[in-house]
Amino acid sequence: MKKFIYLIISFVNAGITALCLYLSPYAILPIHYGINGYADRYSSKWEIMIAAAIPVVFGIIYLVYSIIAEKKGNKNRKVTDKVFLIAFVYILSVIWYVVILSLQCKAQMSNSYFAILAVIMGGMFLAFSNFIPKARQNTMLGIRTKSTLSSTTVWNKTHRLAGILGVIGSIALIICGIIGTVFEKTVVPVFFIGIGIYLISGFIIPCIYANVIAKQEKNNG
Repeated sequence: MKKFIYLIISFVNAGITALCLYLSPYAILPIHYGINGYADRYSSKWEIMIAAAIPVVFGIIYLVYSIIAEKKGNKNRKVTDKVFLIAFVYILSVIWYVVILSLQCKAQMSNSYFAILAVIMGGMFLAFSNFIPKARQNTMLGIRTKSTLSSTTVWNKTHRLAGILGVIGSIALIICGIIGTVFEKTVVPVFFIGIGIYLISGFIIPCIYANVIAKQEKNNG
C-alpha cells in the first residue's frame, strides 16, 4: 500500500483541481507567469490540469522505484523515502501557489512569490541536508562523482561536509526569502543569490573537497 501512496494522493489532488476549475467562473485563465511576475500566456482553464498531472508522474516514478527497491533491495531506502516525501511536498506547494493565482485570474504574481519559494526551497534543502550524511555509498542518491564513488571513506567525509554546509546554505536561502519580503524590489536577485549560496556550499565545495581527499587517499595508499 505504501508504494501507491503518492499516486493515490496525486489522483485526489487532480480531482480537487478539476473541481476547483469546474467551479471557476472564468473560462480563460492565466496559464504561465514570467520571471517578471506578469502573466504572459492565457488559455482554457482546463489546461491547468497539466500541472495536476505532474504529481501523478511523480507518483508513478515512486511506484516504479518502490517495486525495483523491493526486488533488488536498497540500503538507502529510509533516506530515499524521506527525500521523495520532501520533493513531493515541495512540488504540491509550488503548484498550488500558482494554481490559486490562476484561479483568481491574477494578471500579476505578487513579488512575494520568489520570497515564498525561497523559504519553501530552503526548508526542503534543510531537511535534505540533515538526511544526506546518512546515505550510504550508492549510484543513485547523494553527491555521485568519481571521487566519492572511489572510496567509502571519501563518500562519508564528503557527505558529512555536504550536510553541514548544506544546512548553512539552506538557512541562508531562507534568510534571503525573508529579506525579499521586507525589500520587495530586491526579491528576485536575492532569490537567485540564495540559490547560488546553497549550490556553492552544499554541492560545489563538497565536490572540490572530495577530489582533494581522494587524491590524498590515493597518494597515501
